[in-house]
Amino acid sequence: MAERVLILGASDRGKTYTIHQLAREAARTHKVALIDTDTGQSELGPPGTVSWAWVQAEGPQRGGTRFVGALSPAAAALELVVAVLEVVRQAEAAGANLLFIDTPGYVSGPGARRFLAALVQALAPSRILVLERDSELGSLPAMLAALSGAELTPLPVAEAVVRKSPSVRATRRLTRLARVLEGATEHELALEGLTTLGATLGTGTPIAPHLARWAGSALHLSAVYGEVAESTLSLFVAGPLRPGWESLVGPVLDHFQLGRVRALSLTALEGTCLGLHEETGRFLGIGRFLGIDPETLRLRLSTTASVERLALLAFGRFRLAADGQMLGELKPGEV
Repeated sequence: MAERVLILGASDRGKTYTIHQLAREAARTHKVALIDTDTGQSELGPPGTVSWAWVQAEGPQRGGTRFVGALSPAAAALELVVAVLEVVRQAEAAGANLLFIDTPGYVSGPGARRFLAALVQALAPSRILVLERDSELGSLPAMLAALSGAELTPLPVAEAVVRKSPSVRATRRLTRLARVLEGATEHELALEGLTTLGATLGTGTPIAPHLARWAGSALHLSAVYGEVAESTLSLFVAGPLRPGWESLVGPVLDHFQLGRVRALSLTALEGTCLGLHEETGRFLGIGRFLGIDPETLRLRLSTTASVERLALLAFGRFRLAADGQMLGELKPGEV
């Protein structure tokens, strides 16, 4: 296992600059890999992902990427820890003997403490570099050191480091997303050939199209597609959900002999960020969910990645316009 060095600090404390400088220096004598875990302000991969890269004189050379599908650790803490651990393993399997792990500035509140506690226990770093002003992190570094056995190394925050405004951060993220989506083409894919993750779609047994339309009509909804899983009928509806549809489910439940009906608006899901993967789990690229074709019942998406070997489709927690503009985050249960 490679030596693992993690850097800790709030946002705008110069973590990324510091760790890049240290990594370049260490690369003179080690095979060094950088791990970028900041899904909201990623340096090495697209927003919503965790990536690793070799440290070389001419700049980082991309190694691999894992899709998380969220822009904040608070939205997908478990998925983020798993993704970080996976890219660390990838870098070590490729021959890296020293890893520098750049963390997001998520350091305040109980949720942040739980996330960072899980992260350091999973990674077991030998050293934690601490960037802070006026002991602002409180007992957090000591707690993480106790959990991981890591040695703490305090580092000064440069006076030149200034806070980025939320608008600056949003603009930077938009620029990166626009670059990833530029030139995307639309594709239609058969649902039965795909494995889906992070969404209701694709997790059940499809019902006949005429039955989906009948169920939708009974609920005063324009149902396009339906699936049954674990005594629940999930209907995917064109347009918004009409208020009061829940009071009409009786005949539908009786017909299908089920315990529950869910209705999900395809319009509300349009633009959902997607992670495209091969059957082996290798990341292919980012895409956008466009809906289900009502005639062919094939899934529609847009991406710049090749879909020839696409086998697994992971749904993210946020929606994007074609130009990379954020359309909003998805709430639990909406997908």
